[in-house]
This record gives sequence, C-alpha cells and structure tokens, in this order.
Amino acid sequence: SLHVPEIDKGFLFWLTQILKPWPIVHQAHLLLVILGPLHQNSGAVDWVRFCCTGAQGCGKSSLLELACTLSAMHNDPAWSDDDIVSLIDEVTAIPSGWSLENMG
Repeated sequence: SLHVPEIDKGFLFWLTQILKPWPIVHQAHLLLVILGPLHQNSGAVDWVRFCCTGAQGCGKSSLLELACTLSAMHNDPAWSDDDIVSLIDEVTAIPSGWSLENMG
C-alpha cells in the first residue's frame, strides 16, 4: 500500500506563484522539474521514464507526488478544471507521449 503524501498549503501557494505567470507548456515542464522522477544514476530529472513501454522503475510511486499535487491544485480556487486538464495533457506529452502501460 502506498503512503499518500499530504500537500502542504504553503507549498501549493508558492507553486501557484511560480507556475501561474507562465504559459501552460512551461508550467508542465516546471512541474516535472520540481516533482518529476529522478534518474537513478545521475539524479537529474528522468524526462523519458514514462515514454518507453515496459520502462524499469515505472510504478505508482513514481507519479504519486505529482498526482497528489495535481489533485491539490484541482481543489484550489486559483486553478480551474481547464487548467488542470491542460497541465495533465502537457505533462504526459513531455518529452513525447507517455506509454499508457506505464501510467496504470
């Protein structure tokens, strides 16, 4: 069973302040820089982890913090439903379309 992290309201406030001035595509990139999975060897953002079918280490825990943050953003009045849908659409296209096999 996965531990679902609670998103701090202060974190959500500052994340909103950082993201909101930018176009949606840049918001998505920034979200992955802040919350995306890290490459096991280099510690850099693993941009391609979810794009490859059968990728190693793709599990629910890899997306948990990002998913919980998007859920908290959805419940914040600063973010509309359209904002969240657009962010998810953009995030799942970085750097190319994610494999559905890795999002299950």
